[in-house]
Amino acid sequence: MRSKMKKLLLAFLCLSFSGLQAQTIQDSIAIATAPWRVLSSADGVTVRQMAFPVLYGAPQTISIVETRLTGGRRVGIAVTGQGKTVGATADSVGALAAVNGSYFDMKRFNSVCCLKVDGQVVDTTETQELSLRVTGAILADGRKLRIMPWNRQTELGDRRRRGTLLASGPLLLRGGRPCDLTGCDSGFVATRHPRTAIATMGNGKLLFVAIDGRAPGHAGGMSLPQLAHFLRVIGCRDAINMDGGGSTTLWAAACGGVVNHPCDNRRFDHQGERKVANAIYVYR
Repeated sequence: MRSKMKKLLLAFLCLSFSGLQAQTIQDSIAIATAPWRVLSSADGVTVRQMAFPVLYGAPQTISIVETRLTGGRRVGIAVTGQGKTVGATADSVGALAAVNGSYFDMKRFNSVCCLKVDGQVVDTTETQELSLRVTGAILADGRKLRIMPWNRQTELGDRRRRGTLLASGPLLLRGGRPCDLTGCDSGFVATRHPRTAIATMGNGKLLFVAIDGRAPGHAGGMSLPQLAHFLRVIGCRDAINMDGGGSTTLWAAACGGVVNHPCDNRRFDHQGERKVANAIYVYR
């Protein structure tokens, strides 16, 4: 009971102080009191899913992988080269769970966002991506995943020599507070799409989040303010938006494969995976 009351209080506080529009008290309560279905809980990785009849004015289907980077679990960023599905990538690296990564060229399958491996620059962020949406990055060095702000000046001055860094965005939450999205493309921010997010919590948990969309009657997708609000209500501290749309894919070994409903095949099933350029994964 005390836990539920805390969630409700957090939901009201998020709504009161977030500055985000198009969210209601009913949305906050629905998130805070949702009876999530646990699809699997094995090897320190828990997979949850919830189908909301109405959230942010539309049906929503949301899948979450939750873990801690303890007990030998580690996090990495896989670069697929010529393009692979998240499932194929996860199988090739022996992942416990995986989610699609950042934006990429769909013909050449190179990242259009900064990608650095142990200090070596693989790709740089294209100028149009910086003006459109790239305001953050993730840094994975095995035992930690850090979410940080990113811009052209940061990219030019970065001298890290360890870990894999991948830019993306927009940054959604920083220290539990919603980030300013006004510098990003307004259409990209406001339009409902399938969305992928990576988030960390104050208690050390790492979350991979997949918001399904483009499936009338099942999943309406979310705008970025809605996604930021959702992540804040469930208790995330830092969060970043990754590539979404047809790329949004969440995979878990204990569930036997894809958990969410990728939309590239225009069906609400688990078969619509798109080939992507990179993926973030947890392994042991």
